[in-house]
Amino acid sequence: MPKRQAQKRRNSIKKPLLQLLNEFDRIAQTYAEIGDTDVREQIRDALNDGYVTPKDGFELPETFGMFEPDGNAQVGAALRQFLAAANKIAAQRKNLQTAKGRLRSIQDENVTSDAGTLYDEYWGYVDEDEFDEE
Repeated sequence: MPKRQAQKRRNSIKKPLLQLLNEFDRIAQTYAEIGDTDVREQIRDALNDGYVTPKDGFELPETFGMFEPDGNAQVGAALRQFLAAANKIAAQRKNLQTAKGRLRSIQDENVTSDAGTLYDEYWGYVDEDEFDEE
């Protein structure tokens, strides 16, 4: 594989996105409420504020609407890991410099968990027209 292709693959958001989906699938085995509307909206808010349109001084909330503290902690840990990796990659990728580019990267229908789960099961769909192109 040419060096440039290998570099692009390493700097792809697909790997951390897959890891997030797999982790959410794992959490769902114990905490089915991860798919509830309230939890999905809070996950989406965290992804928007922490990645799509990053807010200065953003900190993940302690709760995401899960019924048990452990469920909230697991969702928070999965998001923390994803946001760290995704923001590092986005800083190096021209196509991830805009809100629309970042949104597209987490709404990639070509990335499914090992169990076949798409992103919309955990944070729903957002129309990219809601964001101005920077």
